[in-house]
Amino acid sequence: MQKKYKTQLIFSLMIVIAFFFALFLVSFLILQKRDKSPLKVSYQTSSVLRLKDLLPVSDTLGKTFIGKGTVDGVQGYVSFSIYNPTNRKISYDILLMEHDDTTSLNKIRANYVKLYLTNDIDVPFSGFDNRRLPTYSDLSVLKDEPGSKLLYRGILNGNEKENFRLRVWLSDSYSISNNQDEKNFIVDVKVRGN
Repeated sequence: MQKKYKTQLIFSLMIVIAFFFALFLVSFLILQKRDKSPLKVSYQTSSVLRLKDLLPVSDTLGKTFIGKGTVDGVQGYVSFSIYNPTNRKISYDILLMEHDDTTSLNKIRANYVKLYLTNDIDVPFSGFDNRRLPTYSDLSVLKDEPGSKLLYRGILNGNEKENFRLRVWLSDSYSISNNQDEKNFIVDVKVRGN
């Protein structure tokens, strides 16, 4: 009788151990798959958008900025491309993540930072048309990526490449006299495949 209980106990322990091993293996594989997107992202100068000591401008002017001044803290744009080397469709997210270099004491408030996403021939993507342009504070916060906001979500077909220009500027509703201490705004542009 006691031998039967020993056999059942050993068998039960083996099942529990196998269950936890399988759970660990599945979790590991899901995390590996999530972290290894086949998308290739190329930044023309830098993935960092930096605004520093700027004057406010209208949306009409902000949408026409040329040059890659955002790396140096001047209004302009950052250029990047996303390439899908596979033969299948892949969805992707373009995220903006607040940079650690900006302290809350001198950070420009997010509702004054305007955004305009276009392709490389200045055709705006959905959500960035001539109606109301979004500010950084308008973007959705992502629960699964702490500190990040969703700028754009899209799909790339197999062997397809998409070019982007992200223009940023200080909104003309920003009052210089009331916000003299607010001088910097820094975010990183990140891309992830889904």
